[in-house]
Amino acid sequence: MTIPLSPVRKKRRPTPSKGAGRREQLPLLLLIGQRIKAVRLKRGLSQDDLAIGIPADRSHLALIETGRVSVTAITLYKLAFALDCEVSSLLPSREEVRKALRKKPGAD
Repeated sequence: MTIPLSPVRKKRRPTPSKGAGRREQLPLLLLIGQRIKAVRLKRGLSQDDLAIGIPADRSHLALIETGRVSVTAITLYKLAFALDCEVSSLLPSREEVRKALRKKPGAD
């Protein structure tokens, strides 16, 4: 068996185009984020207060609330405990999701 003497070359990633680094908002994530924000505001908490309660970084919480990152099941439970509510109250109904999916992107 022969061992190659030349170094293994890694494939180069293509350079992202302008704006490619932006995170895309998915309708379901946006709805979940809006529900979390609504409950947080109803409880009179700031993002900083809630971030300390779960614990997480405030900027990560902001990304969740704007639907730019997925929220894990564990984080949903932490949020529910910190907000003193049921996890189901942080999730949109099927009808809300259907309406959001029928909406055309960019149409408000």
